[in-house]
Order: sequence, then C-alpha cells, then structure tokens
Amino acid sequence: MLHLQYNRVLQLKPVVFVDAEAICEAASRPSMRFVQPRTEAQQAMRAPLVLRRLIIDDMTGLSA
Repeated sequence: MLHLQYNRVLQLKPVVFVDAEAICEAASRPSMRFVQPRTEAQQAMRAPLVLRRLIIDDMTGLSA
C-alpha cells in the first residue's frame, strides 16, 4: 500500500511544475492584470462563512 501513496505523489509533481511554469509565463505578459490581496478585515469577514461551509460539508459527507 505504501507504494501507491508514493506513486500518487510522484504523479502530482509534474502537474505542479506545469502550473508554476504557466503562472510564470502569464505573469510575464504585458497584458496581465493583477488583483489586490484581500485585507485582514476582508479575510476576517470571510472566515466564519468558510468555516460554516466546511462544517456543513463534513456533516453531510460531501467532499467538495
């Protein structure tokens, strides 16, 4: 069973590399638009909603 866990990790590494490469490529384009990071107040307002959603998903057995 251990080999399945390691095999899965190895399969995910190339995808992560491709994603990072795509992000670097997109960021180098002159037409790329950047968004402002969320403020602490915005994050604090969102945290209870995210926690509520996680609890509901956990209670109903949803994975997404």
